[in-house]
Amino acid sequence: MCFLQSTFFFDWVSLLSISNEDAKEIQTVIRIIFVLFSIRFILNVIEIVLAAKQVPALNNLFNLSSNIVALVAIFILTKMTKGNLIYLSIAYCSAPILILSLSSYFLYSGRLSKIKPEFGLIDFKKIKSLARIGGQFFIIQVAYLVIFSTDNLIIIKILGPVDVTSYNLALRYFSLPIVLFTIVVTPFWSACTEAYIIQDYEWIKKSIKKLLVFWSLLFILIICLLINSNRFYQFWVGERIQIYYLLSMIMALYAILSTWNNLFVYFINGIGKIRLQVIISIIGMVLNIPLSIYLAKYQNLGNVGVILGTCICLCFGSILFPLQSIKILNHNDSGIWQK
Repeated sequence: MCFLQSTFFFDWVSLLSISNEDAKEIQTVIRIIFVLFSIRFILNVIEIVLAAKQVPALNNLFNLSSNIVALVAIFILTKMTKGNLIYLSIAYCSAPILILSLSSYFLYSGRLSKIKPEFGLIDFKKIKSLARIGGQFFIIQVAYLVIFSTDNLIIIKILGPVDVTSYNLALRYFSLPIVLFTIVVTPFWSACTEAYIIQDYEWIKKSIKKLLVFWSLLFILIICLLINSNRFYQFWVGERIQIYYLLSMIMALYAILSTWNNLFVYFINGIGKIRLQVIISIIGMVLNIPLSIYLAKYQNLGNVGVILGTCICLCFGSILFPLQSIKILNHNDSGIWQK
């Protein structure tokens, strides 16, 4: 409710460089998105359960199904309406709610019936410990949301919509290795939890070594993507949008750092020793926006400076997360390393 009320007080005209008429529509759209996102947040429990059961393929199927439903809904809107942003936001955000609702009903009625949530089964004694670690994960998620989701706002405010387009095209291009790595590493989270509980450290070490080999192959792929980036942009968008090679270089660095961090973060998250990650994410959240603005505006780096600011924030974890993982696996973690 506090967020919904606060949307009335934001200066959307200045923030997004839009007209007063558009600002009213944006207010409505943001409130719709927030409400639907909150509903989806609750329904996402089924995805966490499936991840814990080590069947992430079903989660990927949910995402695919949601995208298909959203695509069909948007196609219908193009035929029946005249470009309405409110209808578009409802169609796009309602699709995953529909899929997750149906999936929850059928799964809890079938293969997951033994772990179907029931109020009578709640153990209130465990709420404090769950809230403590859940609160830390929430802080991390908010911090990452600020770090990774504010770039477009910064660019459109400082540089304009043209630079947003070139930025997002380069980001989509170099997101391929990130998506590939995420697909491979996702089951590692819950598997690490199980292995750590039964103290099967050798399995964890072998799995990390295999992931390091896969990351090395992705590193080569990223370099190949960088070398061929201009050719691909030419084929993709032609001469209409200019994407500087320096932007592609920093995007490649972003893909390298992001996948490298995730390799160790999934292990650390799986065993629940996330205090260091909370501190690093808060530091990154505080630094990211002013650093990106400074590099983009005052160092005249444009949209390159925005993604460079994100990369600098990721560098803290790139050093400390592997170090923490090594300490944990060698049983010499203490202090902040073991919390």
